[in-house]
Amino acid sequence: MMLKFALVAGALMVVSTGLSAQEASLRCPAPGSKVERTNLPTIAYRGADPASPLVCLDQARQPRFLGYWSTQSAFFNAGGKQLLSTFAEWKGGPSRVVNIDYFGSDRYGNSTTANEKWQILGQERVDVHAGSFDAVKVRRIFSIVGTNYVFTETLWIDRASGTPVRSVVDHMNATMSPDVTSWQATEVITRPSGS
Repeated sequence: MMLKFALVAGALMVVSTGLSAQEASLRCPAPGSKVERTNLPTIAYRGADPASPLVCLDQARQPRFLGYWSTQSAFFNAGGKQLLSTFAEWKGGPSRVVNIDYFGSDRYGNSTTANEKWQILGQERVDVHAGSFDAVKVRRIFSIVGTNYVFTETLWIDRASGTPVRSVVDHMNATMSPDVTSWQATEVITRPSGS
């Protein structure tokens, strides 16, 4: 009887290891899922872009990288292919850093060079108003080259549903970008895949 239990326990361990490796991959929330956020509009999802499982379409058919960042943004135009290939290969721990440089304009119309560093930091449990989630932690560091303008943006993505559940922005100087703000999920409504 003891040997039978050991074999069953061993089989369960193999199965659960396989499942956790499979669950480690990033994906879009299922169609009909949504996240209500503090002080920001709700994001409702239509599913993944057929061309990329890491680009999610929202209810307005706007594509969002990892279900959050607009793929119409300058960073994605400059480094989207790098981000997609690096993050698609993610295995559960820290990923390599993706470094992106691109040109833009400041609020006065002056030409600037932006630098962004992106990395998956690993997995972490995060507690928000909507509950407790086993999440993937992604960090973005944005800076304007030649200035002291820097902010970091950290996003937690629920592993079970693919839904972003928290964003924390740390501005490293007095100037703050009004469109990059911290928030947390107040409610997460998920739909099973294929429903």
